[in-house]
Amino acid sequence: MNIVSAFCHQCFKEVSYNVVSDDAIFSIKGIEIPYKGKRALCCECGSDVWVAEIDDYNVRAPRIEYCRQHGLITADEVKDLTKKYNIGARPLAKLLCWGEVTIVRYIDGDIPTKEYSDRLKELFGDCDAFYQLLVEGKDKITDVAYRKAMTAVEALRKAPCLEIGVTELYEKLGMTRNQFAKNLGVTPSTVKGWETGTLSPCSIIIEGLNKLNRDSSALKNNAETDKPAADESHNVSAETTKQNARISIAV
Repeated sequence: MNIVSAFCHQCFKEVSYNVVSDDAIFSIKGIEIPYKGKRALCCECGSDVWVAEIDDYNVRAPRIEYCRQHGLITADEVKDLTKKYNIGARPLAKLLCWGEVTIVRYIDGDIPTKEYSDRLKELFGDCDAFYQLLVEGKDKITDVAYRKAMTAVEALRKAPCLEIGVTELYEKLGMTRNQFAKNLGVTPSTVKGWETGTLSPCSIIIEGLNKLNRDSSALKNNAETDKPAADESHNVSAETTKQNARISIAV
């Protein structure tokens, strides 16, 4: 619980306030979006008090939820995109030949069109696509911005790649995200970051995951070649792959 200060019009003075969660609904483009809102309540009288950060959150949260429901890139993901390639919002907009403040507005919470969202998602998930965009648009941005982005994207292109998606891998092993994370000794939020692309596993982890994928594929092929009873084969294979998940990262 955060306790900070704001002006209460009921008490007519600066007071401490508590931040509480609240179920809320916001209409966007004629669609009602339920979301977890926040309220700031005066500690003395319990009235709502206005806090800029809380107000900003309540504007952004339903827009983020709308984007998620409609498969559009969110404000946080656009921000993560600029961090991933170490490029500013304005230089990125120039590379894309969009309005100079377009990316800034998306980071601030504006909802992108599907066309623009798909393009940003492509760049987020494909460093080769960003590399091509950067090379072709070199003259559109400053030399400093170009060098910083080029250094970042070249490092990403040299890094080893996963042979299979993280979600596909743990489902292949018959695990949930939480089980997969526990076996690898990482948090579920880390695994989720790998799935969405907001986090990148280090090269050792990538090599371990690739080895795990190959081992599990070999086990599946062996089980299909000389399977005993169907249920027994499935149980042995599933248990073996889960055991391998605990050791395959130690490469």
